[in-house]
Amino acid sequence: MFKVGTEERVRAVLLDHGGTLVTDWKGNPDDIFVDILREAGIQVERSKLRGSSEYFQLYWMENFSHHPRGERWTRKVRAECNKAVLEHYGVSGNRDVLARVLAEKFEWKNHQALFPDVKPTLAALKALGLTLGVVSQHLFTSEDLKEELDQRGIGEYFSLVVTSESAGVDKPDPEIYRRTAHLLGLRPEMICHVGNSLVNDALSAQQAGLRGVLVDREGSSPTVPGLTVIHSLAELPAVL
Repeated sequence: MFKVGTEERVRAVLLDHGGTLVTDWKGNPDDIFVDILREAGIQVERSKLRGSSEYFQLYWMENFSHHPRGERWTRKVRAECNKAVLEHYGVSGNRDVLARVLAEKFEWKNHQALFPDVKPTLAALKALGLTLGVVSQHLFTSEDLKEELDQRGIGEYFSLVVTSESAGVDKPDPEIYRRTAHLLGLRPEMICHVGNSLVNDALSAQQAGLRGVLVDREGSSPTVPGLTVIHSLAELPAVL
């Protein structure tokens, strides 16, 4: 297992969320909106909802972005923004119900699945006796993201979940990792953070004193001397 300069072994592993544990949507968010509506029995032409994601963001920016962290991206807020979109584009049906369905399902569609290497790797890390956590740049609160991880069947692996929204600190500020280390009751050098962003995950974690590991699934990241790079989470246990 990896040894740091103080001969302390890694005792905890933190993982990023989007692009690390769950796949990122590669298409247009308007398509997600249309798919969810069609699943709810509302047949709507894709062309009719062109720009719906931008309208959602604009409505949110004007009405909720100034709210305190933890209150600006709740399911209720997302539903209100969805209802505004439905009204703006003249979508038929029970808009209150449809808005809530969109709020519940959009994140799942945006991150459609776990990467296939996730569950086996989490099980292997737990078998090594490591404490596991998630640190994510996310508008979800920590509690909401933990609920999503539970629904995906991996929440039980994590002792804590920290989002930028709840922490009040955005990546790549290394303070989010320092605060997480404090919550774990461990010195930073005893923790490894793993993520798919060179700056937001690997390098900012290293600035906080953690060991940063980059997951470069597509082999497209620039080379950084001394940085551990893996191409699948399955490689992680071997480099710790």
